[in-house]
Amino acid sequence: MNLRSWLRVAPVALAALVCATPVRAEDGAAAPATASVKRWTLDYSHGPLRRVLVDDGAGRESSVLYMTMKVSNKTGLPRPWRPLVTAKVDTRATPYVAGGNATALVEIRRQEGNDKLTPIEATGFRSGDEMKLADGATLDLVAIFGSVDPGWCTCRIDVSGLINPITTVKVLKYGDKQVVMESAYAGRNDKVMETLRAEAKASGSDVPRPTPEYQEIQERRNFVMEYRRQGDEFRPDDDPIQFAGERWEVIGDPKVIRVIPAAG
Repeated sequence: MNLRSWLRVAPVALAALVCATPVRAEDGAAAPATASVKRWTLDYSHGPLRRVLVDDGAGRESSVLYMTMKVSNKTGLPRPWRPLVTAKVDTRATPYVAGGNATALVEIRRQEGNDKLTPIEATGFRSGDEMKLADGATLDLVAIFGSVDPGWCTCRIDVSGLINPITTVKVLKYGDKQVVMESAYAGRNDKVMETLRAEAKASGSDVPRPTPEYQEIQERRNFVMEYRRQGDEFRPDDDPIQFAGERWEVIGDPKVIRVIPAAG
């Protein structure tokens, strides 16, 4: 592909990456055999973000936020299982970590009609072989966030531990800048291309031709779900919670383990 063709299709290609929101499959370009690190991903699905009323033990009821989840290992081998689930609302700086609410669990099981729901924090971070999810195993889980600030308008749920943190990605290098050919990097890629176009315009030149390479990296990748609600200050629990979207997202900067130049 020549430079003019690349400049024509790059915005479209990056837009396509932004729109893609896979739950389990990776969409990175295939690497050379010598560079390939096969990435495993656990199957993941979830229910809606919901509320349940729980007696606080003093005759008062409080509203508790929770989400049901199902995780399955269909990768062919036992895989490490170290989950962490958080809820971040716009009205509080510190996220709520799912875990610990025996009273709420009873009510959630009753509300969901499922006595097998297990708190997600009780299934991970064990020792020895118990820290791995066996091939073919399925976990029926619930993430309990507790009494979340009632005035929230937006809520972001992060789930970590679903995917192998080490993989190989295809990268297009533009000097000291790069575009990673995976949807989880779409937002970053857009910013890089915007900067490159601005620099080219300022210098009266074209965006430089990229140099492809493969990078074996270690990254922190979460599955993210977003919700919103009106945030009525008088009757907040009457406001419906609306699903706003979900995606894979890379948190922080990945660590490059090694670089493998692209063939040809």
